[in-house]
Amino acid sequence: MSDDWFDRIASHPLLLPRSVRMENGSAEVLALLHERQVSERLPPEELARHQRTMLLAVARHSAKNSRHFAARMQAAGLVPSALGKEGGLARLPPLTREELVRAGDTLFCKSCPPSHGPIATTTTSGSTGEPVTIRRTGLCHSHWLAYTLREHLWHQRDFAGRLAVLRANIFGPIETPDWGPPCSLLFRTGPGSAMPPARSVQELCSWLTGFDPEHLLVLPSTLAALVAELTPTGQTLRRLKSIRTLSETV
Repeated sequence: MSDDWFDRIASHPLLLPRSVRMENGSAEVLALLHERQVSERLPPEELARHQRTMLLAVARHSAKNSRHFAARMQAAGLVPSALGKEGGLARLPPLTREELVRAGDTLFCKSCPPSHGPIATTTTSGSTGEPVTIRRTGLCHSHWLAYTLREHLWHQRDFAGRLAVLRANIFGPIETPDWGPPCSLLFRTGPGSAMPPARSVQELCSWLTGFDPEHLLVLPSTLAALVAELTPTGQTLRRLKSIRTLSETV
């Protein structure tokens, strides 16, 4: 990947007009992308110092506002300043899914910096176990958009292509004129199509071969079933350029 990948966004043939980007709030995502372009190229020692500084800020806030985090720190014999030191985070036991579910509302912070924007609730699909409910701020969502878009840019995906999606939180056929955020905030994209993975593998294969996508986002178990169904018949997805998996272990 060339070092000037971010600079080439400005000359991308599918980039939306600046007036549109200002209206849809993508300026913040672009700013975060630029920050990440700088930080990802820092020397490892400098990057580690920045990470520990940010971790210390999060630890102090969480210890003050989250009953569950404060209890975990106390049980581990730690104070927030310890997490800001090299190797400090390794002393805090990993948080398990079971513990996360059991924590309930004690997990959440009682307050959050107003500058981080509104707080929304998100629930995982539960494809690998019991669903987990979390809360995230507007700033957290902006970071998610930026990191997701960076992954697309790293892999130089063709935004003009067709995107097919098979994931657990889809409950019926969906047709969209674009890929949705974050790509649609900055670029004109090809159409999107989504299906519930619970449909029969024959139906999914028929849908995929008909839609003929360039890009596929899919659960690993569903991907295995698709390959097993298509291979004996010699059917192919002739335009397919990339496959991404999510949720389950590949």
